[in-house]
This record gives sequence, C-alpha cells and structure tokens, in this order.
Amino acid sequence: MHILTPETDETTHYNFAATRWNIRPDSETAEMKEKISNLRRYAFAEQDEPMIAAQAKVWEVAGPERTRPVWLDIDVGIARWRKIVEQRLEAEGHRGRRSLAVVEEAVPS
Repeated sequence: MHILTPETDETTHYNFAATRWNIRPDSETAEMKEKISNLRRYAFAEQDEPMIAAQAKVWEVAGPERTRPVWLDIDVGIARWRKIVEQRLEAEGHRGRRSLAVVEEAVPS
C-alpha cells in the first residue's frame, strides 16, 4: 500500500506498507521476517526512491505547465474525485491547486 500526502506544492509525505497473505504458521520465523523486511527496504531504496527522485527532478526542471500526467485505468476513481473537489472549491470561491486544475483538463466528464 502506498499513501502519498501532499505537504506543499513541492513536497509530499510518502508512506508505504506491505502485507503477506497465506502465511504458513511454521514459516513465520524471526529470520524470515527480517529477510522480507530487508527485501522491501531494498526495493524501495534501490527502485522506488530513485524513480521518485528522478520524476521530481524532471518536474522541477520542466515545470508543471510543460508536463502532462499519464492516466491509467486505475486512476479513474481518484481523478473523478479530484475533479469534484475542484468544482466544489471553485463554487465556494476558492482557487484550486494547479494539480487539481490539470486533472480537470485531463479527465473527461
């Protein structure tokens, strides 16, 4: 599970967690727990974190007006939610965040 919580226009708190399913009772040793934990940390440190840092650098150099999000089928729910939030903020007289405005353009009604 990945949870991203925006802090500012340029920073986000990134939290992740993982679970195991169908664990055999005799396989849940301290050694196995440590090995899995180390593998998960390695995957984040060597794969996820460098990719996130590279994406942040591209965003910083190119600027948000020159980058367009790529929407996958799995993004539809959150994209619709963000569009609704943007519309409600505008109805209340608030100027929405730039990222919400970009979502509104990219997601068909």
